[in-house]
Amino acid sequence: MQETKRLREMSRKIAHYKQLASSLKQELDSKEHLLPRFRSIIGSSAPFVKVLKMGAQVASAKSSVCILGESGTGKEVFAEAIHYSSPFSEGPLIKVNCAAIPESLMESELFGYEKGAFTGASANGNPGKFELANNGTLFLDEVGEMPLSMQVKLLRVLQEREVTRVGGKKSIKLNFRLITATNRNLEQMVKEGAFREDLYYRICIIPLHLPPLRERRSDIPLLAQEFLSTLDMPQWKERRFSEEVQERFMNYSWPGNIRELKNCVERMAILCPEEEIHAEYLPAAVAKAEKSLPGGNAVPDLSQFKLHEILNKVECDAIRSVLSITGGNKAKAIEILGISKRNFYLKLDKYGLR
Repeated sequence: MQETKRLREMSRKIAHYKQLASSLKQELDSKEHLLPRFRSIIGSSAPFVKVLKMGAQVASAKSSVCILGESGTGKEVFAEAIHYSSPFSEGPLIKVNCAAIPESLMESELFGYEKGAFTGASANGNPGKFELANNGTLFLDEVGEMPLSMQVKLLRVLQEREVTRVGGKKSIKLNFRLITATNRNLEQMVKEGAFREDLYYRICIIPLHLPPLRERRSDIPLLAQEFLSTLDMPQWKERRFSEEVQERFMNYSWPGNIRELKNCVERMAILCPEEEIHAEYLPAAVAKAEKSLPGGNAVPDLSQFKLHEILNKVECDAIRSVLSITGGNKAKAIEILGISKRNFYLKLDKYGLR
């Protein structure tokens, strides 16, 4: 009777772990058929895989893409993935941060200028970012910061697919793909008159909304460990975070998203003198994070997301239970488990069951 109860309990546990492992494997496998550039982007949560698939799908087209999302969500990484998976991949990828260019210089930066166009202009003139992106991709980051006066000129270039340098008269025909990105609400800006409606529809043919880190929490341990492993710290063979640190990572809302997480990992790795990084090195804001997610939901157990640990636990529990049922008779246990004698003893050593 006792043996039957143990078998039922073991069967229940195995079924539970198999189901969990199957669902996790299915989620991981969902990236298997993505283009290489998208497959290499870290993250396997459902909302993130969804936008990865959409990005991979639109990459092969030539239409303009607008990547929307909070600061630090990885918009530039997506822009690179789209470019290098597109028909323009052999051409250049020219990146422009619209927020970093003074309004007085934006026209000459984007469209270029002829010699003598203005005081201080190069004697040979200078090509603009659009010309440099010919037969490639132009990535306009922070496009929501572009002043209205430039929005009119940008719209004309996108409509005509040609540009005229400042101080010049000749139109230069161009072939390029435009990718834009912003952390601002362009639809609201259109309503407020801060962004041209016709330009909005021209650049937002295909919008991609990147989810913030708080909406893809299961990716946090993957990202944190990846950032830790890529730090150049040769004195450590294999660094890791304590369970408490990982729990705090999962609890925190990460308003700065991936960029904030990366900075946090680097700071902790530098300050902590040990191989395992403990909670005392957490930034104050992360250390004070509540133990539950918004809405009262419990923080998920991090071990759920470690597939190899799930499979190891299934094996260990199964072998331990069968040995208990057979009264330690290893020959009988091998028969029940249906594995070779050599494999059986290797697993006994692996799990310390000798």
